[in-house]
Amino acid sequence: AWLAGTARPTALDWSIWGYHLPNDLVHQRIIHDPHGVMAGWKARLASYPEVLRTRLLAENMALLRYWRDDYHYESKVLREDTVFLAGLASHLVHAILQVIFALNRVWFPGDGWILSFVGALPAQPADLSARSTAILAPPDPATQRRTLIALIDDLTPLTA
Repeated sequence: AWLAGTARPTALDWSIWGYHLPNDLVHQRIIHDPHGVMAGWKARLASYPEVLRTRLLAENMALLRYWRDDYHYESKVLREDTVFLAGLASHLVHAILQVIFALNRVWFPGDGWILSFVGALPAQPADLSARSTAILAPPDPATQRRTLIALIDDLTPLTA
């Protein structure tokens, strides 16, 4: 149904966003498949389905267009609502990356080192990787992690 475009691929939440099962099937190495079930699925996914591409482009671009001009987004910026803005920025960059992979008819590789995969794709805005990093990454990720862990440690006794 996913390949025919009659059903939306189910987004599974894994970390801070979801991914689609077909992407996972394409990228996994089959270790044991005595009945050829996984091999059959992978064969069906050998070419990127145009129907799926059209659907992913439409859904993600609708989300991006909505937030581009949304009053609430602008008001959150004016009020400097850091938590809202960080979450929304991550969500929107993820949607942009879904669009880039669909545009290029390449199965989304997942979230690990995704900007290194994007670099090889021909259809993308200029400086996508650097611009995405500027939107999402603090100047020092190690300090960010240490500060976050310390905050979690300070919160833990309050919940005991």
